[in-house]
Amino acid sequence: MQPPLLPQRWLAPVVYACCLLAALLAPGVWTFYALPLGLLLLAFAAGHFLAKNRRYFSLLDLLFFHALVYLWIAPALVYRYAPVLDPDANFMPIEAGRYFGLAIPGVLALLLGANAALAFWQRPEGDALERVEALLRKQPWLPFLLIALGLAGKALFPMAPWSLRALTYFVFWLSLTGSFYLLFLEKKWKWVALAALYLLLLRWSLDSTQAGPPLWALVFAALLLFFRYRVKPWVQLLCYGGAFVLVLLALQVKFDFRTAMRREGMPKDFPSQLAIFSQALFQGDTTFFSPQRWTRSLDRLNQGYHVAMAMRHTPSIEPYAHGETIGQALLGALVPRILWRDKPQAGGHDMYIRFAGQRLSYSANLGPLGEAYVNFGVRGAVVAMLLFGFLLGGWYAGLSRLTRRWPALLLWLPFIFSAMLSLETDFATVLNHGVKGMVFTGMVFWGVKVGGKWINSSDVSK
Repeated sequence: MQPPLLPQRWLAPVVYACCLLAALLAPGVWTFYALPLGLLLLAFAAGHFLAKNRRYFSLLDLLFFHALVYLWIAPALVYRYAPVLDPDANFMPIEAGRYFGLAIPGVLALLLGANAALAFWQRPEGDALERVEALLRKQPWLPFLLIALGLAGKALFPMAPWSLRALTYFVFWLSLTGSFYLLFLEKKWKWVALAALYLLLLRWSLDSTQAGPPLWALVFAALLLFFRYRVKPWVQLLCYGGAFVLVLLALQVKFDFRTAMRREGMPKDFPSQLAIFSQALFQGDTTFFSPQRWTRSLDRLNQGYHVAMAMRHTPSIEPYAHGETIGQALLGALVPRILWRDKPQAGGHDMYIRFAGQRLSYSANLGPLGEAYVNFGVRGAVVAMLLFGFLLGGWYAGLSRLTRRWPALLLWLPFIFSAMLSLETDFATVLNHGVKGMVFTGMVFWGVKVGGKWINSSDVSK
C-alpha cells in the first residue's frame, strides 16, 4: 500500500495556505461569500479536529474555532441579518469589504501559522493519561490537595492586594486542575466529588454573573476524557454540539440576568440569585426565541465589532503604533513588575480608548487581530497573525512533547493556554499569562515532588 501523498498532519496547513492565497488574490469574492466560506472552513476545522484528537490532545483547536466564529462567521451574520433583526442598531461601524479585507486573511494567517507549527513539532501524546492514572495510584491525595489550595486561593482573592491578585488567581486555578486529576483517580466516588465542585463553580458563576468558568471546565474535562478513552468522533460531535447549545443559552440569558442582578444591587444570597436567574431564563424582557435575544447573542459573539472600531479610529485619528504595544507585551512577559514599576497593565482597557476612541461601560479588548492592525496596518497585521499563530503552535507543541517525561503536564495545558484560547485578550495578557503560568506550573511540580518524597518517607518511618 502506497503512503498518502500528503501526511494527515500537513492537510490543514496546505488547505489554509491555499485559502489565504486565494483570499489575497480575490478579496472581493471572499467578502461576498464570507458566510458560506466561513461555515465551510468551520466544518473542515471540526472534521480535522475529530479526525486527529484520538491521537493528539487538540486543545489549541479551540482557538481555531474561536477565530472562525468570533471574527469571521459572527460578523458575516451581522452584516447579512442584523439590519433585519434590529434596524436601529450599529453592529459594525465600517463597511463589510473593508472589515473582511483584514479579518479573512488575518484569521487564515493565524490558522496557517499555528497548524504549520503543530505539523512541524507536535507528536502524539500517546499513553500520557494512562501514566497519570498510574501516578495517582501512588499519590491519591494529590487531586484533593490541589483542589483545597485552589479553594483557599478563591477565598483569598478579594482580600489580596492588587500586586498579588494574579497569584491568587493562579492558585484558584489549582482547583480546576485538581478536578482534571480527579477525573483519572480510579475511585467510583470521584464523580460525587466532581459534581460537588462543579456545583460550587456554578454558585460562584451566579455571584459574578460570569458563565465562562463552568463552561470551560466542562469543555476541558470532555477533551481530556475523549482523548483518554479514544471516544468515537460521532459521540464527540454530539457532546460538543450540546456544549454549543449551552453557550447559546448562556448568551441568551446572561444579559437579562446581569442587568437584573445589577438592578437589585448584586445580592449575595443564593435564593435571591436563583430567583433572578429563573426570571431571566423563563421570562426576561422578551421570549426565548425572540429576535431581540438572538440579536444579543449575535452581538456577544461578534468580536469583529472591536476590530472594526479600531479600523475606524486608526489611523484616521490615532496613528499606527508601529510595534509599540507588542514590544511592550514581549518585554512585559519577561520582566517582573518588581523590576519594572511602570510596566503596562494587561487587559487592554487603555489601549481600547486610545485606538478605538471609545470608553466602554463593560470590559472589552481589541484582541490580537485588532492589536496587530493598530500596530502595522492591514498587510502588517496579516504577517503578525501568521507569526503569532506560529508562536502559539510551536509553544503548545513544545510543551506537549514534554508530556513524554512529565505526563501530568497534559492536565496543566488548559491552565497555561487558557488566556490564549480566547481572541478577546491583548498580546500582553496572552504572553504574561502563558509565561507566568509555565513558571507557576513548574513551581507546583517541584512542590509536589518534594511533598511526595516527604509523605513517602513519613510512611516508611511509621
